[in-house]
Amino acid sequence: MTLTELLPSIQSLPRSEKVRLIRLLAADVAGEQALEAEQPAREDSSKGDDTTQYPLRGTSVHYEQPTEPVAESAWEALK
Repeated sequence: MTLTELLPSIQSLPRSEKVRLIRLLAADVAGEQALEAEQPAREDSSKGDDTTQYPLRGTSVHYEQPTEPVAESAWEALK
């Protein structure tokens, strides 16, 4: 498998898995054994892929009639 074939699948990985993959590759290049039991690094919640805490993040949003008034019947002045 070539790098161009791997890139699309790597790009779809969550950030934490990309970090893990980079660590494994770096250990391999350095001739060391990767520490699998190592605790994962804490990611900054403002930057990471937090799909467990925010499961709808990144999903598309569709508004039906976005410029229409909301609860127009509740306004006393319009009655």
